Amino acid sequence: MPGRVFSGLAHLARVRASLPQLHASAQVSVLPDTDDGVLAVVRRHASGPFVGLYNVSAQRRPFELHRLRAAGLTTPYDALGGHVLEVGGDGVLWLPAHGAWWVVDAPG
Repeated sequence: MPGRVFSGLAHLARVRASLPQLHASAQVSVLPDTDDGVLAVVRRHASGPFVGLYNVSAQRRPFELHRLRAAGLTTPYDALGGHVLEVGGDGVLWLPAHGAWWVVDAPG
C-alpha cells in the first residue's frame, strides 16, 4: 500500500511539473453553472487553457463538452489519465465518482 501511494503521488508531481498552466501566475476562475457535484476551475496561461474538473460526489457526474471548447480547448485531453476525453453522441462527458481531470489540449 505505501508503494502504491508513493507511486500515485510521484505521478501527480510529474504531471503537475509538466503543466505550465498550473504556475501561480496563471489567471484562475471558477466556471459557474456546473452540476452540483462538480467543481470546474479554469486557468489561463500563455501556453494554453487548463480546466480542472473535480467530482466531489460519490456518483458519476455530467459535464458538457461544449464548455471545454468555450474555454479554448479544441482536443480535450486528461493530463492525469493520459488520454483524450471521450464523449457520447449527446456531447456529455461523465466524470467518475470522486474523479479529477486536468484537462488541456492534446499533445501534438
